[in-house]
Amino acid sequence: MYLIKTTSNDEAILKKIAQKLVKKDLSKCVHIIKLESIYKWQGKIQNDDEYCLEIKSNNVKKVYKVIKKHHNYECFEFVYYKFKTSKEYLKFLKE
Repeated sequence: MYLIKTTSNDEAILKKIAQKLVKKDLSKCVHIIKLESIYKWQGKIQNDDEYCLEIKSNNVKKVYKVIKKHHNYECFEFVYYKFKTSKEYLKFLKE
């Protein structure tokens, strides 16, 4: 099981992506979290309100394709890592 993250300044776009992932059974559970991002873009330091989409999935490639198709950033964050969890929660995620 993988935890996959992406961010956007547009909550509606992340909600659309989340709905598509759950509908296509690519994720059982998705979180949208409001956060503040500080980063350098095109030589300038940026400080923006953004949203983080956290996705739990076994299919990183298909999740990436959905995000790429619907994301509003030309260079979007796509980070994933394998995680361990309780047997009960893992069963829920795989149902």
